[in-house]
Amino acid sequence: MEQKVWGKGVNALTGLTVHELPDGKSAIGFAFGNTPKVLVVDRMGKSTLYPVTLKPGTPMATPPKPAEGSREIMRVTPRAVNGQVVEAYVDYRDVYKDGRRHVGCGGTDHEWISFDGKTIVGKDHKAPVKADAAIFKEGKYRELRDCRTIVDEHKAVDSWLVGSMLVATQAADGVTTYKSELVVSDAEGKNEHTIHAIDLKASAKGDVAVVGYEVPVAEHLESQYLLAVREGGRLLVGLLDMHKKVKGAFKGYDGYPSLVDIGTDGPDLILTTSVPKGKGATLLREMRIEHDHPELPSAMRELVLDDDPEESESDAEFVRGANGQRWYSFIDGERGKGTLMIVPVNSKLVVAGKAYAVTEGTERAREARLVALRDGGLVAVYTRHLDGGGEELLTEDLDCEVVK
Repeated sequence: MEQKVWGKGVNALTGLTVHELPDGKSAIGFAFGNTPKVLVVDRMGKSTLYPVTLKPGTPMATPPKPAEGSREIMRVTPRAVNGQVVEAYVDYRDVYKDGRRHVGCGGTDHEWISFDGKTIVGKDHKAPVKADAAIFKEGKYRELRDCRTIVDEHKAVDSWLVGSMLVATQAADGVTTYKSELVVSDAEGKNEHTIHAIDLKASAKGDVAVVGYEVPVAEHLESQYLLAVREGGRLLVGLLDMHKKVKGAFKGYDGYPSLVDIGTDGPDLILTTSVPKGKGATLLREMRIEHDHPELPSAMRELVLDDDPEESESDAEFVRGANGQRWYSFIDGERGKGTLMIVPVNSKLVVAGKAYAVTEGTERAREARLVALRDGGLVAVYTRHLDGGGEELLTEDLDCEVVK
């Protein structure tokens, strides 16, 4: 196995986002600090690191000064690589010390959906029951709190947006009612509409805890999309038609889910996440959405990739290699600081061979993505936690053989 370190200072919040390019290469979006980057891995395993092209003078290219506030890059999604020019969608949030926020998603030179203004939510993530009437326009206040750009690997021109919107309405007596809305829109913010909403209740102390929608992921499934998003302590999963309208209704799966992976197994989709199981440990859960019968199950199934039932398993990713072999990568041990493992599984997602440790000794992996190569091998792209704090990005070529 050949290992390469690409640099330190990986932004753990941004994570790793994979997009398959039209030529079969895999592009992984991430950030060193607040600088978006893309690592491209071709089908033979050769990797190249690129900066994301930013247009001077745009909000994306002009982060807050340290004395003014800070920037949070939420996701970097590669779009295209043309020579040395790399295009990517960068979803980010600027938080200013004076209470202002700028939230933007979509193109780096032209945001498709955004919010710019003073938030009514305090540092404790609570909003007042009686807000200042000056913030309301036409009776409503709408604040984009979070957003992500989704790229359809099957339709290169089809990019769309998912956002979490805080909506407030003030009555004549000054009492404000709040709700969070899950909104979707096409590129340029066109055809924006709400697909789910939750009413936010005031506590006995007279404030409102703001709960929104976080880290959405989606994948194309024939003439529809599978969308999964975290809402409070549960995972919401729904099927959308090609107009991004909900088919039927969302289903909620309790358990405080972590990051969600959606992998393809032939025409089917495999959704995997991890949930707490007590004493700081986590367990994996999965569901298969069949192409021929795209129905959401009443409950997710437990996924066991380690033969020690007491061990913690988290942040799994499913991938099917060029030779048809199915693999899972996962973090074994403490989430964010465990051992990166890969293990072969069969069509029922049952372990079908020996597990391999990608990291060894005191190495502690946070997040990983597997890239399938033309010869049946894999490249692991992952971040490793450093003793002094922070993360570094590595790639490792894996010559994978299934050993029973």
